[in-house]
Amino acid sequence: MPSENGKTVLPPWSEIVGTLEGVFADDLSVHIKVDGHMLSFAYGSRESEIILTKLKPLIGCKVGILKTDSADNPLCIRLIMNGGQS
Repeated sequence: MPSENGKTVLPPWSEIVGTLEGVFADDLSVHIKVDGHMLSFAYGSRESEIILTKLKPLIGCKVGILKTDSADNPLCIRLIMNGGQS
């Protein structure tokens, strides 16, 4: 997976799968940590809204995060159950 300035870049139609280790926010960005990979999105963006509402409650769970090219739904989140089922 590509990285930039020590952070993982998730290009459109790429997915990261792993344990959601944390969701952090500062004045400029919302950051998520998945299996040691840090991803950042601009605070106030549609991605950050999805992260704070749908993803934050899943900390500690195995998730899949798919980056799309849709302005309305730029991230698709799935919860991965035991055995790899969604």
